[in-house]
Amino acid sequence: MQTSEEKEIRKVVDNFEQIEATLSFEKNTFYKFMVVVRNKDGKTPLISKEGAGGETTIKQWYIESWDYYNKVKPEMKALAECTRGRLYMCIERKSSYKMFMLLLDKITAIIKEAVVCPDATPKRLNKIVNSITSDKLCTDKNCKTWMYDIDDEDELEIYRSAICRYLREDMKVAAEDIRILQSRSGWHIIVKRCYPVDENWVRTVADYALEYAKTCMKLTIESSLDIIHIVEDIKVQPNQMCLVYYNEEK
Repeated sequence: MQTSEEKEIRKVVDNFEQIEATLSFEKNTFYKFMVVVRNKDGKTPLISKEGAGGETTIKQWYIESWDYYNKVKPEMKALAECTRGRLYMCIERKSSYKMFMLLLDKITAIIKEAVVCPDATPKRLNKIVNSITSDKLCTDKNCKTWMYDIDDEDELEIYRSAICRYLREDMKVAAEDIRILQSRSGWHIIVKRCYPVDENWVRTVADYALEYAKTCMKLTIESSLDIIHIVEDIKVQPNQMCLVYYNEEK
C-alpha cells in the first residue's frame, strides 16, 4: 500500500477525450468550463491567489455548441498551461432559462438590499454569475449526474473497479454510460443520475472491493468490514466540477 508520502500526484491530467464523450448539446442549454489556480498546486507569479479557499478563478466559458467548444478548446488549454491552473467542467448541463430566472431572483434581491444599504458593492455581481452558472437549480432535467470521487491513498484501483461493478450489476448502468476520469491523485467516476444513492451502496462496494482484492492478492483482510470506512470516505455527489486538464510540465 502507498503511504501519504508515496501517494501519486499526477503532473499531467488530460481528460478531454473522456469529457467530449459526455457532451451533448441541445438548444438553450450550456456547459460551464473554468480555469482555476489553486494554492496547493504551487506558486504562480502571474496570479495573485486571494480567492476563498485558496483559489482564484481566471476565466469561465459557457459553451452552447460543438462549434464554440472547438473554437475555445485551444484557448482553455493554453490558459491552463500558462497560469499553471486547472481546467474544470461542471458535469451537469445547464438550462439557460433556469439560469436566467435564478439570476433575475438574485439581482432583484441585491437591488432591494442596495436601497436599504447604499454601501453595497458591485463586486457581488461577479460572485453571483460565478455561482449561478454552476448552481444545481439550473441543471437541465435530462442531464443530471452523480460523481464518485475516489481519492484514497491505498489501492485506488480496487475501489474504482468495485464501484464500476456496482454500477453495472446492481444499478444496471450500461458500461458505455460510465465515464472514468483521472484526478490529480485519484479518479472521478461520472454516471447519469437515474437512480438514488442510499446507505446500502457502501456495504455492496466494500464486498466487491474485498472480492477483487483477494482475487488480485492485493490485500490480506478477512472481511469487508475492514474496508467499509474507506468506502464511506468516497464522496458521491451531484453537480460537481471535474478536472478536465492540468499540465505541470508546461
